Amino acid sequence: DMPEAEDSDALMSGPAGRLLDRMLLAVGLSRPMVHLASLAVARPITGQIASEQMPRLIQLVQHHLALVRPRKLLLLGQAASRAIPETGGAFTGDLPVVVNQFGPDCTVVATRHPRFLLEHPGAKREAWRHLLLLHRGGTE
Repeated sequence: DMPEAEDSDALMSGPAGRLLDRMLLAVGLSRPMVHLASLAVARPITGQIASEQMPRLIQLVQHHLALVRPRKLLLLGQAASRAIPETGGAFTGDLPVVVNQFGPDCTVVATRHPRFLLEHPGAKREAWRHLLLLHRGGTE
């Protein structure tokens, strides 16, 4: 959704980023193998994106995704889940969402942000299930 308070030279460089790195590693990926992007280019002072800014930020990130043309997309957090209308702004259930607006068949999974997972370790099980859905393409 936005850079972390600790970020300076790269997105997700603090504790949430280290958790993300471990999550990626658990499914055989590393940061150089993925493309990270955020809705907001700077962290708002409030630590939340203002609702009136969301439509424009969503428009910009959708343009960015159209250029990148991802085959798989992991949305981290509630705000990011709103960037893809097909998710309904909610976290993924039992199946990933498939969209065609960035190229053919982009698999999308929305899960909780690592920042949330650090504060609520009990939610890691759900996030792991979501990560497996994306990694395995919808089969568990």
